[in-house]
Amino acid sequence: MTSFDFDDTGASLDPTDWASFRAQAHRMLDDILDFTRDIRQRPVWTPAPQHVRDEFRAALPHSPSDLGAVHDAFMRDILPYTAGNSHPGFMGWVQGGGTPVGTLAEMLAAGLNANLGGRDQIPLEVEKQVLHWVRELFAFPATASGLFVTGTSMANLMAVLIARTRALGADVRRDGLGASESRLVAYTSAGAHNCIAQAMDLSGLGKAALRLVPMNERFQIDLAALEAAIAQDRAAGLTPFFVAGTAGTVDVGAVDDLGAVARLADREGLWFHVDGAFGALGMLAPALRPLLAGIEQADSIAFDFHKWGQVPYDAGFLIVRDGQAHLDTFAAPAAYLRRESRGLQAGSPWPCDFGPDLSRGFRALKTWFTFKVHGADRIGRAISQTCDLARHLEQRIKAEPRLELLAPVALNIVCFRYRCADADAANADLLVALQESGLCVPSSTTIDGRFAIRAAIVNHRTRREDVDTLIRATLQIGDRLTHAKAKRAVPAAPVPFVLLPTEQLLTQGGDERLLPVAPGRLNKYGCAPVPDAGLAAFGSSTATSISTLGFAAADRLRGELLAEAGAVDAELLYRRECDRVRATLKTLCGVDDIAGLDIALAASGTDLHLIAAEWASGGSAKAPLVIMMDACETGSGVAAALGGRHFGEASPQGAVLVAGAPVDQRNAPEVVQVAIRDDDGAPRPLADVHAQIESQVVRAVAADRRVLLIALDVSKTGLLVPGPAWVAGLRRRWPRYLDVVVDACQFRLSPASLRRYLDTGCLVAMTGSKFLAGPTFCGALFIPPAMTARWRDRPLPPALSAYSARAEWPQGWAAATHLDDATNFGLLLRWQAALAELQAFADVPATKARDFVETFAAAVRARVEAEPALRPLQVHALQRGAGDDASWDATPTIFPFVLHRLAPDGTRVPLTRAETLDIYRLLPDDAAGPRCQLGQPVACGSRDGVPVSALRLCLSARLIVEATADGDESAARVIARALAALDKLVHLVATRHPSLSKLQHA
Repeated sequence: MTSFDFDDTGASLDPTDWASFRAQAHRMLDDILDFTRDIRQRPVWTPAPQHVRDEFRAALPHSPSDLGAVHDAFMRDILPYTAGNSHPGFMGWVQGGGTPVGTLAEMLAAGLNANLGGRDQIPLEVEKQVLHWVRELFAFPATASGLFVTGTSMANLMAVLIARTRALGADVRRDGLGASESRLVAYTSAGAHNCIAQAMDLSGLGKAALRLVPMNERFQIDLAALEAAIAQDRAAGLTPFFVAGTAGTVDVGAVDDLGAVARLADREGLWFHVDGAFGALGMLAPALRPLLAGIEQADSIAFDFHKWGQVPYDAGFLIVRDGQAHLDTFAAPAAYLRRESRGLQAGSPWPCDFGPDLSRGFRALKTWFTFKVHGADRIGRAISQTCDLARHLEQRIKAEPRLELLAPVALNIVCFRYRCADADAANADLLVALQESGLCVPSSTTIDGRFAIRAAIVNHRTRREDVDTLIRATLQIGDRLTHAKAKRAVPAAPVPFVLLPTEQLLTQGGDERLLPVAPGRLNKYGCAPVPDAGLAAFGSSTATSISTLGFAAADRLRGELLAEAGAVDAELLYRRECDRVRATLKTLCGVDDIAGLDIALAASGTDLHLIAAEWASGGSAKAPLVIMMDACETGSGVAAALGGRHFGEASPQGAVLVAGAPVDQRNAPEVVQVAIRDDDGAPRPLADVHAQIESQVVRAVAADRRVLLIALDVSKTGLLVPGPAWVAGLRRRWPRYLDVVVDACQFRLSPASLRRYLDTGCLVAMTGSKFLAGPTFCGALFIPPAMTARWRDRPLPPALSAYSARAEWPQGWAAATHLDDATNFGLLLRWQAALAELQAFADVPATKARDFVETFAAAVRARVEAEPALRPLQVHALQRGAGDDASWDATPTIFPFVLHRLAPDGTRVPLTRAETLDIYRLLPDDAAGPRCQLGQPVACGSRDGVPVSALRLCLSARLIVEATADGDESAARVIARALAALDKLVHLVATRHPSLSKLQHA
């Protein structure tokens, strides 16, 4: 990033290096033009994550910042999180889409920095030029006045004030309403915008003086009711003075019979105003002009160029037939506003004489540019197109029995809803789901007491495909919400896919452990689906909050998927992306050259164990034997999964399950657990572990039963057991009976280690959420060629559809044909984030990674061994095989230890499991030191009959990438954070168990 040398010691705020500033300016312009060009590649709207909102809670900056850095912050934290009205899928409110021409014109206006309150300057002539065009459009006389304002709300207020002045005389400006005996009343449709009532309020006349006249069946003002209301008020001694017709009502887009209202106003002596916020510019479209007949008779018209005119915000306008009445209402002579016939004070009257603002931006320039470049006819065609699309939407709704049209379509607004029981509540939920999907953004209103989904088609970019997307998404979400075939406790991402913002989609398609736990956004692992830059994350043996890198990768993928939402079938797109994930995994893991190697994807490592066990069970008439290592050192649900039982209450595909119930009726495997630590927490001798496993295999083979061995690489506390070389030898002894799944879900193995397992015919289960520090719940089963040949044509049980979808298996696998064509885009985004982490780690030279891992391990071990409050849990040396000394994975990256306190007799006593858990839960808080996260407590036997747990400080790929980025300084920073986490632990133990402080110097 270029740093700009601003002269912050002097008074000037101009850059001292104009060349660098110009280069950055070009980049900023390119970025905003790219944003507009590629708008369809983005979701319509994305809810802002809390960490982004928190960026705008910072204190006033007193020191300068680099312009490039501030621009980067804009691109990262502001641009993605706007309301989305530039997007063609935005149909929520009547807001224009803007244009690139308008963007450039606004930049030029800002560069001029012109104040259009007055003075003799050409920018005022530009505004007068636009006024001339408006007179021409509405057939107003040359004496008509007008000016730009913020929007129609301000223009309506000004019209009320002008009408008030005409009714009561100019003295009302001096004496106020109290000096008049007349009680003014005004009239408008019950469907008019609330800003008319607000104008009555702000003008001092009061909302009670506004009569909301009923509407007819076409949602127009009822003329008979209007005439009756006027007569009634006159009879009551009141003074009718103002009637506002509407050209495009806010709810349904209805246009009052303006000609009839004009004639009535003329008969009654009322000021006839038209609120034409968006509808007035329908005069640019020949087909719409008949609907607006009578608008040319108005005394004043308020409208917005930033709606149907597509001018960037803001660009409201008021035109007044009687320019003198307009001037009489706002002109306020003052000495500093003295006018002359020559010089800069010439050119009277000025815009400040026609409105309340003396400080006024150059709104006219972007409007002038828009009409000069595009021409009024082209803008009129864009307006006609939005109405044509509304009629298309209307016809789609009428043709669909599941949808109900709630109001006639006059212009470009369509009100409808999904037919169902409890329709108001259901459609309210449906609306939110539509908005959060990022596919389309309608809004809501109430029609005859019924909740309505309101689609206002205003954007010139909107096409028929966008309207069809709205219909498709409404039906699919409506069906899912109201007619689901089975209750879904934890729904996978619904078709047509990506119907949630990235932050929420990352929590879908796992199980209940992935979902945020109220009241915070953390899940049961204490992790968030958004980056948490302030947390020192050393808990990767359990889980880690997603990084900025990972979130950006997931968010980009979601945007790419959204771009194809209307063109590609969801299942086909999911299949394609799953194939891409498999190919990328092979490449980044260095095994893409192994012919016949395949990968199956799943939501978690536990799902992979279940799939492997079900697979093993299907090939034999006898129940297989599954040998696994101690469940405390694997996953909490692994034992149940390997036994062919559901391990949770909901599956990744959203099925409601009964934990512990059989997955199907086939032969359930027999599961034997092998302890790998003694009761005192010490690792069992590998010879003892090997002997126990071998005896179980011999028993099964003697009974002609197949065996599935689950080897650990590595366990929760860092044990590599029973070991790669021994496992390879065991397979050579019983190749017909023994299959091996290497539980490498920690992903703490190098490409060379992975290849050795695959070369010996082992399946390898890995996840992207441990060492890679990707989001929780993304698993992959590496299937070596020999196993592919055996298993690809063996059908998986249909019951596995609760856990797996067809696309999650490689192309051509007959085994998966009985699975559903379901999608799990949450899983896909989580893998995308994990692959970003893996790519970054793969780019680190192997020697640099190894050197840092060794340095980190030495520093952590030294600190743990030196602290009386910490006692390390012993770990075997990692015996990986030939050449392992040159690889980073020959050095442990999980460092387990048990917390201790001082007993009254001066001895060290381990904390109980409850006490350890209590300390662990305090780590993410900032009250006792820097916020940090370690691996969750793991049961590790007992001490003197008291069950204890070990905490784990873990090194992740993300930390290695950070540590090797900038040499020794970056490595030192990572190590310092790790040691600070240990220091916080010691402090917490000393605080909660004060006697320990005496031990620290013993």
